[in-house]
Amino acid sequence: MRKIPTIDSWSRSMREAASNILLEPSHFEVDRQTRIGRDPRKITPNEFDQAGIGAAPLLDVIRAKCLDCCAEQAEEVSKCVSFVCPNWPYRMGANPFRVVNLTEAELERRRERGRLLAARKHRTELNEK
Repeated sequence: MRKIPTIDSWSRSMREAASNILLEPSHFEVDRQTRIGRDPRKITPNEFDQAGIGAAPLLDVIRAKCLDCCAEQAEEVSKCVSFVCPNWPYRMGANPFRVVNLTEAELERRRERGRLLAARKHRTELNEK
């Protein structure tokens, strides 16, 4: 899963640069003095890049929001009881509604790949300490 940066990791200058690109003066009478978010359908990929926002798979985006909601504590995401949240079924970074019939050989291949990825992640975490 791709690591999506948390808002806390953005510096003040990064936030200001992003707001200059992604926000615009309100065209609604009720909030004329404020800025509102631009329509993302009208923002170019280059503008998103300049604002520091990269494309990501939707399940990764949902997982990042769940981590944000749970103070970046993965264990708390797995314990979440807010089942009325529309993201709740997807909080573990997978789509539980997608049915995939795999052969035993494919399951074993994926398990082995998972073990290798977990070992690599563990080594990386140890090296960062």
